[in-house]
Amino acid sequence: MQAMHQMADLCHPLTAMVHEIMHEDARGAAAGINIALLLVLIVLLHWPDWSFPDRFVSGFRTVGAVDASNLFTPIDPRNMYDIDDFGEDENDSWNSGLVDMPPADIDDIIWQTTEKDRSKGQVTKYLTKAEMDACYGRGRWRAIPRRTIWQRNAGKWRNVDNCKKSLHNAFTALLETIFTAAPDTGEQVVILYRQVLRSEEHTSELQSPA
Repeated sequence: MQAMHQMADLCHPLTAMVHEIMHEDARGAAAGINIALLLVLIVLLHWPDWSFPDRFVSGFRTVGAVDASNLFTPIDPRNMYDIDDFGEDENDSWNSGLVDMPPADIDDIIWQTTEKDRSKGQVTKYLTKAEMDACYGRGRWRAIPRRTIWQRNAGKWRNVDNCKKSLHNAFTALLETIFTAAPDTGEQVVILYRQVLRSEEHTSELQSPA
């Protein structure tokens, strides 16, 4: 672990430089991520998702063709909708319908949990429909309703953005299949990392002058 901490310290200056050129929203979401260390580990482990650090810098795609991780089986992406397939009037009507929804009993819970995410820099500032229209154009964006569920095992509320109801899922296509990782995946990664470190140490010993 000492070697890992030393490596992390060496990577901090580069991470700080990267943070300076990031958009404020991406910088807030990745505030606790040592991006340079992540890049170094990916190189050392020959991790197939080599563009993972890039997405912390530019942001993760949530609609369109989702970037492949190169960890799963590739597939041909299905046809997906485009914003123009719905028409500006239909999109604006959907957005107005969400704005005009009557209050619900869980609204306070959603607000409190969202505020907690905002305090961590994981959620941007709130915008009104008029502000969104001014930014993207009337009917050129589509709102996502948020709901929340009680996680009994965790003992807390978890917000869920209902992209199925807003049809954002129809705007999205995956480039690979997704399956749950085995429970020992983390252990296998640690073992691989230790093997890499031992190999590097052995190489250094062989190269050292007698």
